[in-house]
Amino acid sequence: MRLLGKTVLPLAIALVAALAAIAARTLLILPAVDTAMVAAAVFCCLMVLAIYAGQMISGHLMRKRLGAFSSYDSDIVRRLDQIERDHPDRQQFARLDERLDELEDTLLGQLAALSGAGSQKREDASSNPKQAAGSRRDWALDFENENVVRLVTGKEDEKRAGKNRQQRRREVTEALEAGMLRIKLQPVINLLTRKIGYVEAVVCLEIKGEELTTRELAAFFDARQRAEIDHFAVFELARVCRMLDEDSETASIFYRFHCPECEDEDHWEVLSRKLKSDRKLAERFIAVIATETLNGRSSERLEPFFALAEQGTAFALAGVSGTKQTLRQLAGRRFGHLLAPADSLLAYLPGSNRRAGEEIVPAASRAGSTLVATDVSERHQATGLLDLDVPFGIGDLISPARSIRLYAKADEAAGKTSDHSA
Repeated sequence: MRLLGKTVLPLAIALVAALAAIAARTLLILPAVDTAMVAAAVFCCLMVLAIYAGQMISGHLMRKRLGAFSSYDSDIVRRLDQIERDHPDRQQFARLDERLDELEDTLLGQLAALSGAGSQKREDASSNPKQAAGSRRDWALDFENENVVRLVTGKEDEKRAGKNRQQRRREVTEALEAGMLRIKLQPVINLLTRKIGYVEAVVCLEIKGEELTTRELAAFFDARQRAEIDHFAVFELARVCRMLDEDSETASIFYRFHCPECEDEDHWEVLSRKLKSDRKLAERFIAVIATETLNGRSSERLEPFFALAEQGTAFALAGVSGTKQTLRQLAGRRFGHLLAPADSLLAYLPGSNRRAGEEIVPAASRAGSTLVATDVSERHQATGLLDLDVPFGIGDLISPARSIRLYAKADEAAGKTSDHSA
């Protein structure tokens, strides 16, 4: 149709104009110039008429199509409304809403009756104790209804909550026995050079297709299971070190121990032998211990953990927040890195009224430790944290967290892990 309008129609109009000019020259005996002018005039008139006719036809077709589309759109909306009205779930939800309204009305009525009949019940108790006791039992039965209580309070009863915890603990144990532990690497970026300064190793546990960090599940592990996770992590990080060497990556690896107070001597002996035999792992490995663990445990129970220093292992203290507490924790120990939340370091900025951040700076300097900012976000970037000196320019990724996957999909589906036997 477009080809017809652009080529064939103008040629046809030109032909008609030429014939009209020839006819006028024959009848009026016109010279050649006048004949050409007549042909041009006829051509222009016919083209204008053709353009107007085309616009009229196009407008008519457009209005016709818009009317059909509007009718089709209305029909679709009407059908969707009908489907929504007839859907069984909608009817079920409507009945549920009605049931909830009934429960609410009943509950409000019982509360009003209970409030208004308090004095009458006391009189009944003095006159007829048996009847009053029966009435109290009726009210108790009404308010002990599990659904009504959950509707009013929004809380599960203790029995159900305990059952859920037992179920979760059972799922965690089954996942551990099935070997569903995985290591994920979180790059810790030097925010000034934008290069990887360190790598944080995070242990995850896959439960029914859902991957959760072991820190989230800490409440469901006993001491033996936490030690088992640490054993898995150390041996798996040996493989990670080989992968980093293949990529010519020199970043050290942070790993936060789950059970640094483990009393099993065989456990620490196995880890010590592994670090001693794998020098690349020992050089990269940085064992992290939290401040709350250091405060809540006696030094004797943590001696096997700090004895890993004999194999060349470096240590880091996480959760640093103040000078006095930090100095007590650093007494007699060598921490190469202090991990401090970015919120506490914000006080180091000029113009700050708080002094917590200013106290952390000399504490790290006196201890000879590198200060690493953790939990850095866009807010810290906007407030100027990235403009600090180089020791403070190390932190988490500003962009959304990325995880380096270390397992093929086939291995994950099968739940395969490396051999971590001593």
